[in-house]
Amino acid sequence: MSDEYVKDFDAWNDLKKSLHVNDNPPRHFQRREVWWCALGVNLGYEEDGKHANFERPVVIVRKLTKDLFMAVPLTTTIREGDFFFNLPDRDGDGRPEQVILAQARVLSAKRLLRYMYRISPQQFADLQSKMQELIFQSRPSSKNKISAKKSKSQREAGKSRGTNVRLHGQYSKDSSSRQAQPLQGVKSYSRGKSAGVAHTKSKPSSDLHKHDNRVKSSSQPRKPQRKESN
Repeated sequence: MSDEYVKDFDAWNDLKKSLHVNDNPPRHFQRREVWWCALGVNLGYEEDGKHANFERPVVIVRKLTKDLFMAVPLTTTIREGDFFFNLPDRDGDGRPEQVILAQARVLSAKRLLRYMYRISPQQFADLQSKMQELIFQSRPSSKNKISAKKSKSQREAGKSRGTNVRLHGQYSKDSSSRQAQPLQGVKSYSRGKSAGVAHTKSKPSSDLHKHDNRVKSSSQPRKPQRKESN
């Protein structure tokens, strides 16, 4: 006859009510610490506690406030996969423990029952890296690598075009000189804080020569006229 696990919600509700009215929960907890925590009876594949207090060891990964913290539960059932992180035996029972990364959750300090031990800084750093890799998917997938290469090739193609022309009050950029120059035939002007463009027609070359001649003649000083003597 196999022992089938039955979720006892009624017994957990009674214990949860007593934990809720506790006005003096432990508030001196810190990250890296392992505590017995009343996880209770939860839904579906959410990790449950065991024994009379519906408890399970958890590793505190971050203290949010004096009343809230983020933690991941421990288990002695060793499994393979990206959702687990191995810890050495600290209880002295000869059984190693695993952190169930996929069951990370925010808990109340009223669930903390008893302090157990603290993991080493190196183990905690490795645990944080493993959680970041799982939750935020820090390792880029093959699809992300392909899109990154495509965007890089597009940027390189844009740089090799040579000249980028931007109209209506903007400028053309010559890649050889790397200096912004105004467009020919476009005159910029500003009124107060706003700016715009005025399009002018270029004058024929003959008109320009006539204009230059008039300018030269007007710039030369006039010689005084001599009066003819009778």
